[in-house]
Amino acid sequence: MKRECLAVALAIVALAAPVWAAKEKDPNAREIVISGGTAEWGARGMRPAGEKFTVKAGAPSKDMAFVEWVGNVECLADFKSPETTFTVPANYPFHHIHIAAAYRRVPKRFVHALFQDHVVLQRDMPVPVWGWSQPGDEVKVELAGQKKTARAGADGRWLVKLDPMKASAEPQKLTVKSPAAGAEYQDVLVGDVWLCSGQSNMYGSGPAVEDTEKADYPNIRLFNNNVSQNDYNGAQPFEDLADAKNSWVKCSPDAARHWSRVAFYFGRAINQHNRVPLGIIISALDGSCIEGWMPKATLESLPEHIDNGRFKPAWNLSWGAGEMPYLRYNAHIAPLGPYAIRGVLWYQGESNGNTRSALRYRDLLTLMIRDWRKVLDNDKLPFVIIQMHLFGKLDTKREPGSGRVPWAELEESQMVVAKTVPNVGCAVTYDFGREQSLHPPDKKNISARAALVARKVAYGEDVVCCGPIYKSMKIEGDTIRVSFDNLGGGLVAKDGEPLRHFAIAGEDKKWFWADAKIDGDTVVVSSSKVKSPVAVHYAWGGGQNEANLFNKAGLPAALFRSDNWNEEPEKK
Repeated sequence: MKRECLAVALAIVALAAPVWAAKEKDPNAREIVISGGTAEWGARGMRPAGEKFTVKAGAPSKDMAFVEWVGNVECLADFKSPETTFTVPANYPFHHIHIAAAYRRVPKRFVHALFQDHVVLQRDMPVPVWGWSQPGDEVKVELAGQKKTARAGADGRWLVKLDPMKASAEPQKLTVKSPAAGAEYQDVLVGDVWLCSGQSNMYGSGPAVEDTEKADYPNIRLFNNNVSQNDYNGAQPFEDLADAKNSWVKCSPDAARHWSRVAFYFGRAINQHNRVPLGIIISALDGSCIEGWMPKATLESLPEHIDNGRFKPAWNLSWGAGEMPYLRYNAHIAPLGPYAIRGVLWYQGESNGNTRSALRYRDLLTLMIRDWRKVLDNDKLPFVIIQMHLFGKLDTKREPGSGRVPWAELEESQMVVAKTVPNVGCAVTYDFGREQSLHPPDKKNISARAALVARKVAYGEDVVCCGPIYKSMKIEGDTIRVSFDNLGGGLVAKDGEPLRHFAIAGEDKKWFWADAKIDGDTVVVSSSKVKSPVAVHYAWGGGQNEANLFNKAGLPAALFRSDNWNEEPEKK
């Protein structure tokens, strides 16, 4: 297996805020010292066999200790002490060593960090409020005329559930008291709360300038639980959020320019449609793979992700900083439960669009949804997936290849999850893609389409939220007739031009571009080069933004293939 990156993750026990270590770029360095956060050592090319490197904890104290490492670099020892030496095996190619800190525990606050001034609480369902006090303490919670009492358990944890409340933009005061502590939170609203997560397409900040200047929406609030490469990671699931500096922020022109672009446009669309306060919790990291957002126990239960007791990476590389498994879940998802929310918006997949992960992604995403629903105490929690798009150019002068197209498989996996897991929807967005970028700039329309899916999946509205979805095919002589669900009033070619991006193949599994014509509620596909067709696919390759099969509701047909060729994921 080709190895291009050597990565190590160290898990560190820390109760105080981390001190970020500087990045060491000396290619001749043989020692890396960290005191938290991330340190990186850069060296390119082949390293000599037997070369040794030492990793040390800077300023060691009783609150700091190496507890484990994650990755699949078999040449490295477990980090069980403040200083560990490892040896590079023969002809091991790499370009950097990346060390990320993970913390084993964080302080437990009297009231969980999500409850602060300007917080938005979920309407129309019980609202848990919780925190930690002395064991046996009686804790009283008051809000909008409700008075609830709880007693702290042996571990100090207490929890009350407020009765369901109607949406209200009238500021309320949340009061929490115990014999030894008290807290008051002002400007509390009741509406809808959405958790927005994923990687760079979700992480990217700043709506368009013209929208930022007008972004005066005080009833839209954001809690930035975002992740950076030098942020908190969890060696085990946290019970509270690590960073106490995060807060609920009202949407204003100054604040909005720092928000996730997708979260802003999605939240604004939902708020303007429902006319109730809206809270957004954003937890995203550019470059992160889905495994980073999943519990360790789930990953350990999957044989294909374990090799000699180590996690295999998503790519055929060692784990990069954003790809490390379970650390993001531990620090940024686990501590959110059981906060009441309306749904989850998920925009991720770039780091899993490869031969190793694309087909497995449907199973991983299904398990992730299951685990998030469990931690958020809602087994029917709605999920809206923003489907990735396969960038590149449509080249009809060259016939389609017969090999795997991992990115298309990833998109297929996302749609499979939406079709098979209850209360999950998928926003097809390839028509907003660009030839040379996996980061489509038109996040406003992408988010509006996701909001349309949310209206159906999370709010139960009778709306057409998706374009035609492949249903079945029938061979008719030298043609294939394709039937669809989700017709949305009927099939159309968006631009009035002949249908593009259909391909057809015979028993030899060689694909050729095909002619395709709308015939009522079906599409008839043929090619003079394929006399006896057996399979058809659509938008299964680069240049998806040129695919033009839509329904009359103005929504694009989802990519599809009728075959199951090349189904076996890469094992290496």
